[in-house]
Amino acid sequence: MNIDNTSEIILPNGKQAKEVIGPDGSTIWQKEPAIPDSEANQKLVHRWILSDDGGVLDVSDSVGSANGTNNGVSVTTGDWADAAAGDGDGVDDYIETTTWGDFGSNMGSGFAIAWSLVSTDDDAHFFGTRTDGGDRVEANIGGFGAPSDALGFILEDTNGNEERIHSDENVNDGSQKRIVWNVPEPDPDEWEVYINQSSVAYTVDESSGASSFNDFGEAVALFARNLEGSVESHINTVIDDFCVYGDDLSQSEAESYNNPWD
Repeated sequence: MNIDNTSEIILPNGKQAKEVIGPDGSTIWQKEPAIPDSEANQKLVHRWILSDDGGVLDVSDSVGSANGTNNGVSVTTGDWADAAAGDGDGVDDYIETTTWGDFGSNMGSGFAIAWSLVSTDDDAHFFGTRTDGGDRVEANIGGFGAPSDALGFILEDTNGNEERIHSDENVNDGSQKRIVWNVPEPDPDEWEVYINQSSVAYTVDESSGASSFNDFGEAVALFARNLEGSVESHINTVIDDFCVYGDDLSQSEAESYNNPWD
């Protein structure tokens, strides 16, 4: 059997093989690193795949123009998009992106944000920005009234009206997970949270009628949050393939991502 030019090997359980070991114990075939495709790709406005560029984390935006500036986040390799991800220490590591153009002022008409993670941390931020007075988008773990092992999401408009939820499922157990926060409209009762392509229940912690949004006045931080110009709440986590969508996703789109670790 010649497998030199084989791009994939499908196992009896339907999953893709990652490598083939020969009789002498050596690896005779290995799956090439891939960047997952998705039905939702047509709605992407920003994407940080977070690849390994010769031992340095590539923080460029492969879809938009919001290239990041890396402040200490290291490279980790393994079953991630393009075989690498960013690893933050939870002390002072973070990636500064930009204000994401007109994304902030368009949040009221629908958006989605997705990323992959491994974490055991709590009370810290995966990403976030808040302009002085309002216009905030953030996700953390164990915050906004959430239990210590749950995801918390917050959306705040220009007038300081907050919408907050937390997921009812554990996410800081140290296993790889793909998160999708889908926001068809500001009303949190209409939001959706997906973990590993499955919709999960969540609890609404606050609903204040957010309705009017402006563009962000501060750059969005990854592995932390930018609170009115001060970067804080750094998280000890791995983050991979951080995607921002300029429209909300259908169920099919939200579930279509192929996890590299499956």
